[in-house]
Amino acid sequence: MRSTLPRTRLAIVCTSIAALTLSAALSGCSPADRIAAVSDLAAPTAAPTPSAGISADVGPLTTLAGAATPTPRSSSGQVASGVALSAASSGDVPYVPGDAGEHQWPGDTAETEPITHYRGDRTITATYRVIGNGVSLRDGWFRGAGSWSQRTGEVDTVTSSSSFKVGGQAPAFMYRHRIYDNGKPTDFWVGTKFSSPAYGQNSDMCDVYRGDPVNGGTWAWVSPYQCSWENIRGYNPEPVFTIKKVEVVTNTADAAALINRYCNDADAQRHCRYFAAGTSFARGPQKVVGSVVLNHKTEGKKTIKWETKESTETSVGVEITLGAKIGEIFKAELTTKVDRTWGLEHTFGEDTEIDLREDSAQWIEFAPMNLVAIGAWVIDTGSKTVMVPQVTSQSPVQDGGLLVIKACPADEFDKATTTCRVEPWEKVVQQ
Repeated sequence: MRSTLPRTRLAIVCTSIAALTLSAALSGCSPADRIAAVSDLAAPTAAPTPSAGISADVGPLTTLAGAATPTPRSSSGQVASGVALSAASSGDVPYVPGDAGEHQWPGDTAETEPITHYRGDRTITATYRVIGNGVSLRDGWFRGAGSWSQRTGEVDTVTSSSSFKVGGQAPAFMYRHRIYDNGKPTDFWVGTKFSSPAYGQNSDMCDVYRGDPVNGGTWAWVSPYQCSWENIRGYNPEPVFTIKKVEVVTNTADAAALINRYCNDADAQRHCRYFAAGTSFARGPQKVVGSVVLNHKTEGKKTIKWETKESTETSVGVEITLGAKIGEIFKAELTTKVDRTWGLEHTFGEDTEIDLREDSAQWIEFAPMNLVAIGAWVIDTGSKTVMVPQVTSQSPVQDGGLLVIKACPADEFDKATTTCRVEPWEKVVQQ
């Protein structure tokens, strides 16, 4: 769709706009406007500078806390939390504080005391397992919930796989553990819940936290660990909880290959997830649009017709396009979280009238306003789960952009590069 820019009062542009890379633009935000997840992430090696940069006037980054992890479901068995970013024991592993809703632990689940055991009691046989060299769960904290009568066994420490049972008429429980890596405690904990009510479906939940969730720890939208529940159905269910360490991919070429392969195939919705951490709005670099007018003696007015198509680019060199699976995944994550009209692609253009200047070359430059997002891509290859961190993207915003008319003395104009050897005359038409 071609959008026409509204006219505004003319003004003189006094300074040029410096184009920066996406990462540089975000790092320029004030500390109060940044998220820890952005500034501390390990940058991909040899990250390319996107062809469309970002100007220095980047707005504050809006934290999308609560947006990165799927809502726990009663029968999905899907990953509920935890996306790898860096070494488990590092104190600089970034996180975004979770909201006070779905990621709060234990949330609205109330601890209950055991009641008398009956022969007809049902049983939850829960297995806890860890996957990843050196990963273990320790310092377990168990509480019964629902209508439960007894617990047999415990999983306070899990180095490989351990099971326990909770019986009752409508048994439920909550467990929290500290995550250890190579025998050393990390800053991360995992909170889990499981319930088998007398009526309705069984329900499960797991989330990874920075700090002990029992004592003020906050939900970690990203971490070196990933948790999930499987096999949760049944009258006497035997659910399996898994926590595993995730492989981090920081090489740009490898990251692009993985995203292009798994986030665009027929099963992309199953293989690929995008987790947004925050957004901002920033102006892209100015570029010449339309034709150059070379004028020697004529006075009057002339109309320049111009049009330019903008698309969504990423810091790993992957273009996100309309009609592709990756576009559906990306847009689904951001659509409800951005209050301006934006798209994966958009065509701008209009008929711009200029006042002719004698012995001059005149042209038009346009800089789109972009939605800048930072987030992570999590990919299940079938044999392993990998994480591509700190991916920045920029997408065109349909209701913004800078439009400038420029003029240069004819004898100082380089037609091949559309540049002026002296400072050109400039006039803002739209900003």
